[in-house]
Amino acid sequence: MAETADRFQTLVETVERLRAPGGCPWDRAQTHASLAPFALEEAREVVAAISDGPPSALADELGDLLLQVLLHGVIGAEEGTFGVADILAALQDKLIRRHPHVFGTDPSPNSAAGVERRWAEIKAREARTERRGGGWLEAVSRTLPALAEAEALGSRAAKVGFDWETPEAAWPKVEEEREEFLEAWTHWRAASCPDGEARLAMAAELGDLLFAVVNVARLLGVDAESALVETNERFRRRFARVERDLGPDPQTLREAGLEALNAAWGRAKAAETRPGAG
Repeated sequence: MAETADRFQTLVETVERLRAPGGCPWDRAQTHASLAPFALEEAREVVAAISDGPPSALADELGDLLLQVLLHGVIGAEEGTFGVADILAALQDKLIRRHPHVFGTDPSPNSAAGVERRWAEIKAREARTERRGGGWLEAVSRTLPALAEAEALGSRAAKVGFDWETPEAAWPKVEEEREEFLEAWTHWRAASCPDGEARLAMAAELGDLLFAVVNVARLLGVDAESALVETNERFRRRFARVERDLGPDPQTLREAGLEALNAAWGRAKAAETRPGAG
């Protein structure tokens, strides 16, 4: 533990040196807002390392994620709002507060599901006492990628009880938004001005549909941003198989035609879903 504490202190001092006069120009230029995309990027790389990498790769990516936390702490200290010690203290308090079955006198839940329910109940109680200026949802950053922001907004609203109880209860909203999108799409196709209000209405309804799907994902415990990242990677991998099958030259692919492309895509998909397929 002493070695861990020493290494952590040295790391904090290194980050402070990067931000100090004469330090790194890039690090010195960063703000909480400018760093926001990097936190998501580093978190996604941690997830990828868990899935694909050796333990050393996971340790390396976790270090990159920790750097984001330390940068925010050092920037907060410079601004006089909070520091690394405040981050650690807040986390320590939260862990103890949300684990009364370990650190308190409450009866211990007899399952992981029971612990999860207790955690949610405690979070809900905390939410009722939380107050932030500018409205309840202002705590959700507008600099997040859209999927992550939608999930954060839904989670934040759920803290005050504005939510569905189950994924099954939320699914009819997806169907409702799908029908509204299809209606708006039909109106857009019939519009005399394709770039006018009908297109804006269609785009708005499509956004509502995406938001509803993200809420279902959240209630299922699926991170929508990570799920889409995985889908993007799967699409890249399968399309690479199509290129190996039909030829990598774009002109060759175009000349092959849609039917051949779809057939190659089907073969690529089947190769991935077969047991042991690489």
